[in-house]
Amino acid sequence: MGDMVKKYRYAGEDTPIEIRNPSPETFTVTIENHTLTARIEPISAQRLKLEHQGNIFTVYAIPKDGGYQIFLDGHVFTILPRDSGKTGVKEAGPVRQETFGDNLIEAPMPGRILKLFVREGQRVAAEERLFILEAMKMENEVRAPRAGVIKKIHFGENQLVSLGQTVIEMVFLESDGDS
Repeated sequence: MGDMVKKYRYAGEDTPIEIRNPSPETFTVTIENHTLTARIEPISAQRLKLEHQGNIFTVYAIPKDGGYQIFLDGHVFTILPRDSGKTGVKEAGPVRQETFGDNLIEAPMPGRILKLFVREGQRVAAEERLFILEAMKMENEVRAPRAGVIKKIHFGENQLVSLGQTVIEMVFLESDGDS
């Protein structure tokens, strides 16, 4: 596999973040001349196992605004392509999962379901609010990635969820038309 290089910005500043992928499972990340090498294995569509210097972490990486919102060890980071032209990165904002193998909407971080906006059997449009997850004193809105129908809701309001737990099962519609 060829060496893939991507450059990002962090925290609204032009802090250079360079990500290299010299082999299928090995990544090097350089931030301001500090480089770390990690072994990364996918667990699900956005959940990864990261191994660095003998420590193992679960990382959630959700595509957002051409970059990624990263949930790692209780911290939320947003990185954007350096050429995106965007300024100012919000620490918390709507979370939209892009791909699913099983039409499952998972908790992007551990927290408490603060508010549910849907019910089982309800038809929802793409980008419609599904629930708010409160984590680290921040409210994170989780939205539908595509139009569909809510098949099952696994947690109620005020219940605690762990990273990666299925909160909602959806049946996606062929067309992303309005509900």
